[in-house]
Order: sequence, then structure tokens, then C-alpha cells
Amino acid sequence: MDVRKFFYLWFFLIFSSGIALADVVYEDLDGIYIQAIDEYPSLKKNEFTMGLDYFPFEPYHHGVGVSAGYTRYLNKRWGWEIINGNFVFMIDKGLINELAEDFGEEPVTIEQTEFVASTNLKYVLNYGKNIFFDKYIRLTRSELVFGLGTIGTNLNNYVALTLGIQFDFVISESFSWKIEFMDYITFQRDRGTFLDYGAFKALLAWRY
Repeated sequence: MDVRKFFYLWFFLIFSSGIALADVVYEDLDGIYIQAIDEYPSLKKNEFTMGLDYFPFEPYHHGVGVSAGYTRYLNKRWGWEIINGNFVFMIDKGLINELAEDFGEEPVTIEQTEFVASTNLKYVLNYGKNIFFDKYIRLTRSELVFGLGTIGTNLNNYVALTLGIQFDFVISESFSWKIEFMDYITFQRDRGTFLDYGAFKALLAWRY
């Protein structure tokens, strides 16, 4: 199964199950209804991120890059990633040499991603707490990310729809680690087809 199809199926199941379980009422052994109330700390509203990216779905190259972004959180549920930029460097997979050996000629031009820029809305799906090493309690949250962007290649620039999910692991009042999967969906007018540029990201976030 394609990695992106598996991701979308997994996300749908998690999201739909979360909605289904939201109305469950718990009771103790005596039949008395109980309710748990928990307060989550209000994270800082301004956030800068820097990180490393990996684009594994390029046909002829591995894409690796660096990214940076700025997000303004409007409240505990919504945020606006005003700008996110990625500079991408391509590493040859060796397929070009194989084509040259098998068919006796190299492709004239290979399209390569050079940069990606986007602006996105973030919707916080859930908050949670985890205990690491039986000692450290850490706040976590997951966010749905969607918006618009542009992809620049050595041949053309494309408008892209962005859709992804981000997992946030808070390590202090001002810092957290983030893991993100983002899909950039473009329409290639000259080919009449849709193409996906999927990326995995590991990010360090600083808030103030």
C-alpha cells in the first residue's frame, strides 16, 4: 500500500474513533458517575520552527532539506502558520545511470524540487500527557495542517494544496520537538495529472 494512502486511512480511523469516544460516560464500581477534569497549560502564542526534511517519493532522487517557519496561535484550538519555507537538495538514487545502461541514453531533463513555501492553518486535534522513563510528565498534542503553497523545481513553479499532520512533544515551557508528515498536491497542466510531493519533517520549536 502506498505510504500516503496508509497515512490518510490511519488518520481517518484515529479522528473518527476520537469523535465516537468523546461521548462515553464512565462510572465507578458503585454505579456513581464520575468525571475527570484536567487543565492543560496554555502554550506560548508565537512559535518559530527549524528542522530537517526528507522527500522520499521523488522518482530519480532522494530529497533532503532544511525548513523554517513561523506560527501564530490564535487560541488553544487554532493556529496560523504564516510562512513555512523548505530548501531542498537532491541526491541521485542511481536510476539515471541504470536507464542510461539499459536504454543507451540518459533522460534529457530530470525535474528536481528546489524549494517549497506555504502558508497553513493548524487545527489542534487533541492534547495528551505521557510519562517518560516513569518520571517525566510531558504534554503532547497533534495538529491537522492544511493550506496553500508553491513548489519550485528546476523546470517550473506549481501551486500546491497542503495537507498534513503534526505531532508536538513539549520538553519545556518554551521548546518542543515536532514530527510532521506533509503532502503537497499539485496539478500539472502540461501533463493533465495530479502529483504529490510528500515530506517527512523533524522540527525543533521555540515559543515565546
